[in-house]
Amino acid sequence: MSRPLLFSRLFVLSSLGLGLALMAILAFGSLAEKPLSSEVRSRGKASQNAEGGGMPQASDQAGNAGAAAQGPSPEFTLTDEYAGEVSELMQKLQANPNDGDTLTTLGETFLKAREWTRAEIFLNKAILSKPADIRPRYALGIAQYQQGRLPDAIKTFEELLNVKKDPATLYNLAIIYKYQMGNLKRAEELLREAASSPDADKEIQEKAQAELH
Repeated sequence: MSRPLLFSRLFVLSSLGLGLALMAILAFGSLAEKPLSSEVRSRGKASQNAEGGGMPQASDQAGNAGAAAQGPSPEFTLTDEYAGEVSELMQKLQANPNDGDTLTTLGETFLKAREWTRAEIFLNKAILSKPADIRPRYALGIAQYQQGRLPDAIKTFEELLNVKKDPATLYNLAIIYKYQMGNLKRAEELLREAASSPDADKEIQEKAQAELH
């Protein structure tokens, strides 16, 4: 049985010095069924290090980070769509390994590339760097959900709500409680909060209202 869809917002805030605001609404289903912002049709190997040394490529850096955090892992590849962005973000981290904004953006990029475990590594680092920032916590909950780790996803989303009553988080948590945990009472509470939140946009309000009826 496939997991119900969560509402995902991966965004970059200009106030954080990361360019113009970007709001991408992505529907997340089961790993095999739903593509993200674009279809990943092929998975080529990321380019190897240039001969004679130099800056490691994105796949090598990400693989090393993953190995350091959680031991040996399967071979890692990125499509050209994300490899350049990851490589650029890795170079930024070399200059400042604890930059919470870069760690968050890197985690979100891995999330868009459907590399859930790699996303989780950098999002956890981002949370340690910027504990009051909701972005990495939100993306982390999505990554955990995609791996089928419902208790972890619930814990992450609940902790996020302690930081801010984010409408998308309220909705996602309600969906998990309703369809995965069978806790209809808690789901209804969260959906009503999401639907009535002054911070909720029209789409969230409509989704929440639809679940209540």
